[in-house]
Amino acid sequence: MSELAPELPLAPGVEEYASIRYGADYAQDVKARMERNYGLLEAVVVPEEGMEAAALTVCIPVALMQEESSTIDRLLDTIHRSQEAFGRPVEVMLWTNTRVEEADSTGREAATQRYAELKDSLQRFQGTSVHIKTALQLIPEKHKAISEIRSDYMEAAALDALKNGRDADYPIMWMDADNTYISQNAFTEVESKLRNHDALLVHATEKYTTEWAAGQPMNERDVATQAIMVYEINRRKNEKFYRGVGRRMQYAEESGLAFTIGTYLKMGGVNDKDPVNEVTHLIAYANGLYNEGFVDRKKHMNELMDDRMDGYNPKVFLDLPEVKVGISARQWYNAAQERGTEGILRPQQRTMAHGYRLHSDKNAPAERVSATISRQDVHDMVRQSSNQHFLSVYNADNLLDEAKVQQVAKLVDTHFAVDPQPVTQAPVRSKGE
Repeated sequence: MSELAPELPLAPGVEEYASIRYGADYAQDVKARMERNYGLLEAVVVPEEGMEAAALTVCIPVALMQEESSTIDRLLDTIHRSQEAFGRPVEVMLWTNTRVEEADSTGREAATQRYAELKDSLQRFQGTSVHIKTALQLIPEKHKAISEIRSDYMEAAALDALKNGRDADYPIMWMDADNTYISQNAFTEVESKLRNHDALLVHATEKYTTEWAAGQPMNERDVATQAIMVYEINRRKNEKFYRGVGRRMQYAEESGLAFTIGTYLKMGGVNDKDPVNEVTHLIAYANGLYNEGFVDRKKHMNELMDDRMDGYNPKVFLDLPEVKVGISARQWYNAAQERGTEGILRPQQRTMAHGYRLHSDKNAPAERVSATISRQDVHDMVRQSSNQHFLSVYNADNLLDEAKVQQVAKLVDTHFAVDPQPVTQAPVRSKGE
């Protein structure tokens, strides 16, 4: 940001947001950028005349040319079910984006066509209480980090909220296109916790799913899927321990994070200088806001990293164990097929029960890459991820016990369904039909 933009009227909250983020001198620059991002929004599914305004907005970034239509349909269907349980209208903002060079007319045409098809498919929600806005962001740069994309769509969402007269306590929730479900109580709980000022940031409990194998007994699944699910059972078995001592060094997913528009503006928004770790930075800023009443982004980030072992203050960052969001583990499945165990796990700093967690290690040495994950990979992975806090699947000889693995399989199939509410791809019927 070099040249200051021409004078523009500043909506309440924008000047403070700009000052925290870049300094007061750049408030007009930030305002101009927010206007550009806001200008990309289109109202595709609008509320009927006389309908109550949305009580909450769900923001979803969509890799336009990579995401399958069925993935987006699945997510919107589960959002609609949760909205119906909520009983009030919910707005969904689909921020589609794709990288395409300025001179690539073919690529631009393909993206525009795909975007038009997406908007057409959303018309099935017309007449419901799910209101949908979309945007098409063509990215000419060779690389734009997800943190930058989140910053862009949040600036559009923030300005949209301000222009529509939404109050500072209006809730925003983040989801991602690969989310497989959200529990029916999600919007009720999130809106209540934020409106009651229970915490500055709230977060749903993430559940990794193997939706590609839904309905298939675990003993009939391939070993890569078995490895992921055995690990996930161990992680969930240990979940109460995590929640009891605070997240400590555990990474918080972006999916399921929620906050008010006022809190977001006062924090200065996403740190787009770090390509990832959006939630960690926001926790640091919220911590400063809660403890000192202001945000010094560098100072408060350093303080969070120093104090993180003590867990997060629940008035700053509140986990909602009763609210569930499903996250597809497909990326780890693909990595397992390509890289074996190295594609699923990498060592993490051990703090009490943490051990290892799922991670796609893109820097795995070439000699460790294998075509498919082997049965030994499953044994090694579970052995490494298990300790005294985890569900034991070993016999007295410290060997993986197949019978115990099958007991774990029953837990997967019985208690950890991909979606507690069956997903249907049937078109949503408008009211009165």
